[in-house]
Amino acid sequence: MILGLGIGLFFHTAWAMSMTESQRDFRELYRQLVEINTTLSSGSCTEAAEAMAFCRAVANEEDLNPRNCLERMWHQQIVDRYERQSRDPYYTMELHAIRLGDVAICTNPFELYTEYGVRIKARSKAVQTFVVQIAGASGGYLPTKEALQGGHYSTAVYSNLVGPKGGDVLVDETVKAINAMWENSPGG
Repeated sequence: MILGLGIGLFFHTAWAMSMTESQRDFRELYRQLVEINTTLSSGSCTEAAEAMAFCRAVANEEDLNPRNCLERMWHQQIVDRYERQSRDPYYTMELHAIRLGDVAICTNPFELYTEYGVRIKARSKAVQTFVVQIAGASGGYLPTKEALQGGHYSTAVYSNLVGPKGGDVLVDETVKAINAMWENSPGG
């Protein structure tokens, strides 16, 4: 097993070193495109196509290395989001909560940091609460205040649409929706 792994690494390294600059650029561009979510459930093939068009335009206009074009596109998206949020600072989303006996199931479009789910479950009147993430659309990552200080990629501006204050609102509104189903009910 170890010998096979060593031989594989040797051949992969030798192959990577024999690539031309153009091939390395293409592999990097491909790697970046793979990171764009194109799943049918929550992703966008259109986003990948737009990224390719942007890269082609940037490479043609400014004769830039295509390796950097997706990074430039993400930076442009940050500027576009800033302009959109200065006109309307709120992120509109769907939040659903249903009750099945003593169980509550709630949904949101974010990839939550664990703390938010724990806070929802701790304040829920349900015996058991399930928090379903990335439901419907994708709101990106929803980092906590503490996570922002850690500097992980999921806390970077280009990785999320809502910050910790929005996370607090999400927790409060989700708990309100869940607990409303227990108002004026037996055992509630």
